[in-house]
Amino acid sequence: MHRIATALTAVTTAALTSAATAQYIQVADLPTLLGPGNSGFLDTVAFDGDDIYVFGRAFGSVVGSGDSLTKFDASLTSTVLVDDTQWGVASTNQLGAFYGARVVGDDIIFSNFFDNTIYSVDKNTGAMTTIATVAPNNLQSNYAVAPDGTVYVYDSTADEILAVTTAGVVTTAVSNAQLVAGLGTDLVSGGFEVVGDELYVARDSTNAIIAYEIANPANFSTVIDAAAVEAVTVDSDGDIDFEDIFLAPDGLVYFFEDDSDAIISFNPANPAGSVTQVLSAADLAAGPGTINVDQFAWTSRGIAWTDQDDFNDDGGFFTIPEPGTLALLGLGGLALAARRRNA
Repeated sequence: MHRIATALTAVTTAALTSAATAQYIQVADLPTLLGPGNSGFLDTVAFDGDDIYVFGRAFGSVVGSGDSLTKFDASLTSTVLVDDTQWGVASTNQLGAFYGARVVGDDIIFSNFFDNTIYSVDKNTGAMTTIATVAPNNLQSNYAVAPDGTVYVYDSTADEILAVTTAGVVTTAVSNAQLVAGLGTDLVSGGFEVVGDELYVARDSTNAIIAYEIANPANFSTVIDAAAVEAVTVDSDGDIDFEDIFLAPDGLVYFFEDDSDAIISFNPANPAGSVTQVLSAADLAAGPGTINVDQFAWTSRGIAWTDQDDFNDDGGFFTIPEPGTLALLGLGGLALAARRRNA
């Protein structure tokens, strides 16, 4: 374990300089999350309470030059679970867990689209297990991990969605014909999420999120469409672009709408009647980060997200604190980290 002193400077500066106007804070910057001198980038995160598990991916195609999985607790104390040497033993390909890694029990489960393999990593020991390799299929970065550990992932070879259980059993979750019937195409470009007994699938060209019944994917329905989203944003061209879709512990579904550059939420019990713009492009631009949101996560403060931003100072891990406590929350965790470091 080691303490990351740079996190104190980075987050303190972000909180002080943006407290007057910003609606969110930078919890940690990219050098903090990836390690000093790491030339890779923030691939994805998984969360468990206030612990976050950061996947770092090496730039280029050189395995063992920055691929890693590191745990950070609430005070930004870091523990490397899988370093680049260990990953190089497990796989001859890069680490690519983007978008949907999830903690299930003691395991961090993810799909690596570089080697078409589903892995689990023990969150306490870092021990890695290969759940299933589905090559020659071509797994994409569109996937979601259900609460029971089942991975739903888009296969661009068969143009269908596969289900992979923790026992390594691979089946078709949504067939090619069912994708076409619901999305109007068999090409999936947006995020996934498991919401109750449904699989939410987004498609940019369809301008909608479609819900497939997991038990019977021939049954599907539109969750929200462009009209519902554009009613709460500045966008009005009828085109919406989806990135990550995330069911948060508060019961709301969050997604980043890439056309208006806004964070949107809705209640899955009443999707069309509850669509809300959480942060607009202007709100994002006014804060310590950029108008880019890559993947959502959660902390005790609330909704959080990553911004890869190609290892620039504006990238990192961000969250929205409760109203009126922006600077206090941004500095409170830092004070705790400082006290522990100096103890």
